[in-house]
Amino acid sequence: MKHAPSILLVAVALAACAPQSRVPEISHKAAAEEARKQREIVILERMKVQNRLRRVDFAVRAANADLCKEKAPGVGFLTMNLDSAPREYRAAYASLYGVSSQITLISVFEGSPADRAKLAVGDRIVSVNGKIIGTGSAGRSQVAELIAENKGKPLNMTVRRGGALAPVEVSPRMICNYPTFLRNDDSVNAFADGSRIIVTSGMMRFADTDDELAFVIGHELAHNTMGHIESKTGNLILGGIVGAILTGLSGVNVIDPMMQVGVLAFSQAFEAEADYVGVYYAARAGYDTKKAAYFWRRMAAAHPTAIGLQGTTHPSSAKRFLAVEAASREVAGKRGGGEPLVPYMESDRKPAAKSKRQDSTQ
Repeated sequence: MKHAPSILLVAVALAACAPQSRVPEISHKAAAEEARKQREIVILERMKVQNRLRRVDFAVRAANADLCKEKAPGVGFLTMNLDSAPREYRAAYASLYGVSSQITLISVFEGSPADRAKLAVGDRIVSVNGKIIGTGSAGRSQVAELIAENKGKPLNMTVRRGGALAPVEVSPRMICNYPTFLRNDDSVNAFADGSRIIVTSGMMRFADTDDELAFVIGHELAHNTMGHIESKTGNLILGGIVGAILTGLSGVNVIDPMMQVGVLAFSQAFEAEADYVGVYYAARAGYDTKKAAYFWRRMAAAHPTAIGLQGTTHPSSAKRFLAVEAASREVAGKRGGGEPLVPYMESDRKPAAKSKRQDSTQ
């Protein structure tokens, strides 16, 4: 006990530094109940964002299916079962949407085939085209496979709604087969990887209007449909090959720098093309691309370094605003003239007429 005086002295000193106010005591039971409510709020807020993203995304991908090489039938709903929910949120999903081991609808996209068929959040899928749907992740895969196999033909579904069974016929709509996913990330970002589109929660907050969001989705969809990801990969490989040749000739390893040169080749041109084609994709879905152009002015306000004209992987926000404005005028002109809303391609250019002198020498 020789250290007892020292311990006592420390305890007295710590007591002197303790909070002085009378803080309300919170019981574990009350804290647990508040945690339950907050988990439900988390889900509801996330679903607001998901519903907005899915509504706009479905509209853009459906309106441009004829311009996409990769297509798939889309019905317009999100499903879940308890096994697919994070463990700490399972009770909240069950309370909010009635999610169980059966496949349960947790979202129906506004304007989609599922919406028109009067499917509703909380419906549990019992059968599709007479085939009983299993539980768990296997059941969700089964539903997806039956939709794909039906190739856009009407689906005869049976759902459990409340305590009763209800027959529902859903007529899928062909959509661009580049599914969009929401990433819980505060950065203002969206990107495509050749097969998917990723939109961050930060971008969802930044895109003020659905017109802006449709432009963002159209831009990323264009990266996929125009083959930009594959082209960048090819340029990367080509740069590596050139680097290997130069390394062999000079004895200096320049493979990595040349691969970087390759991946950056046409980077600004790809971004400019995605903006241009993306304007058409958004316009074809009924969104106002004139309003979407302002997206780049707000981006400049949030990130002033984007205004400059110095070379980067992306065009400056100044150039991008003007380019989107020009593309919007082009769209308006085609609408006014009754022309199809299809972006101009280099292949549309007519070859220049040959001069008489050229003709005479051939």
